[in-house]
Amino acid sequence: MAEGITYRPAGPRDAGAVLDLLAGLFPTASRAFLHRMLHGSFDPDPPDLGWMMEAGGRPVGFFGLVYKTRRWEGRAERFANIWGYCCLPDFRKDGAHKRLVREAVADPGLNYTGLTCTQRAFDIYRGLGFGWIDEQRVYSFPGTHPHTLLPWPRRIGVERFEALADPGTAALFREHRGHVLREFLFELGGRSLGLVCRRDYHQKRYPVLTVLHVSDKALFRRHFEAVKLACLREGRAAALSLVPHQAGFRPALSVPVPGLQVYKSAHLPREAFDALYSELLYLA
Repeated sequence: MAEGITYRPAGPRDAGAVLDLLAGLFPTASRAFLHRMLHGSFDPDPPDLGWMMEAGGRPVGFFGLVYKTRRWEGRAERFANIWGYCCLPDFRKDGAHKRLVREAVADPGLNYTGLTCTQRAFDIYRGLGFGWIDEQRVYSFPGTHPHTLLPWPRRIGVERFEALADPGTAALFREHRGHVLREFLFELGGRSLGLVCRRDYHQKRYPVLTVLHVSDKALFRRHFEAVKLACLREGRAAALSLVPHQAGFRPALSVPVPGLQVYKSAHLPREAFDALYSELLYLA
């Protein structure tokens, strides 16, 4: 089955055929949702929509990427966030789907990240030079860190937050403002602390606040219980859901849940990878 298969970047002219492939493989997803996933980009001129596997002149597999140029320690860096990959059942043999992944993540000038990775996918990524960002997500419930309950954080507005925050942090929050996310902005001891969260449901029943970004990890850890309670009260949720790497520490008495995240870079450390740019694509 691997004979006659080609691999190449998917351009705008391929969008219709790729969308048909995705709609056939994911019949429960709306076409509007799949269209938004396919065309999602945080760069004004992305190089492609991702990589496709073709056979007989039609796409039989697809590897989705969303691009973003960001600054890390003063340098412009190009990131490619993996939002998923798939192929038709008949082409999952003979390693054809693995070659699709290999071709899609071969650019040494890109920094790749996958924030919704399964163990099966990681087994493929690991052989291609990927490392893990974090292996678990944890739930933190009220009352686990009483020694960080005081002082209570003061809720502040956007103008005050941007006046206290460094320019890079202010720009990051500004870029994501207006999406369907919860933004919590605090002042503690003359310093600003901002959290970007998404309201989710554990097992489709219990509301949790999923932390996507923390502006000051040291301040967050020092005042964790107070900040957590303030967010949960305003966000009407039972627990904070967070990745230890993103939070800067692993909260005591937290409950682990699966949440494997991976990255590949020729020179950047895992601290350079942020969840926001990928997670925004999954918002309804």
